[in-house]
Order: sequence, then structure tokens, then C-alpha cells
Amino acid sequence: MATYLFRRSGSSPAAEDGLADAVKAAIQEISDQGVLVQQSRGAIETADMDGGYVLLRIAGKVGWHYHQEALFRRHGIICSLYPGA
Repeated sequence: MATYLFRRSGSSPAAEDGLADAVKAAIQEISDQGVLVQQSRGAIETADMDGGYVLLRIAGKVGWHYHQEALFRRHGIICSLYPGA
């Protein structure tokens, strides 16, 4: 399992509202496609100087998150591999 970082793709502070819900909806949609193998039950929602973010541990096919950029955009989020894990 790897840890992924999700942020809002918008730059306004109001864009942080509902971030965890947007991540949950996107991950559910991807899971329904059979792309993800397993995800942890607990997401960590926090913030840094760049704004809010969600960390979630996920096991999936190699590079799965690169192929989901359009779906993430539709949900107003971006996803990247979290380097701190």
C-alpha cells in the first residue's frame, strides 16, 4: 500500500470545503471500476501552508492515479503519491 495526497485543484480558500467528500466520491467511482485493490478505512484530513489536503493509503495497479486525472478533475481534486510515507 502507498500513501496518496489529495488536494483541491482550485486555488481559493472556499475550494477546501468538502475536500474529504470529493476524495471519497472519486475513490468510490474508481473502486467501482475495479482499479483499486484495497484502501485504508481512515483518511487523514489536515492542512499546511498550501491549504487543506487528505492522505489516504491505497493499494492499486501500478500508476493507477495517473490514468484517473480526468476523473479527479471532474471532482475538483488532484492526486499525487505522498513522498513522506
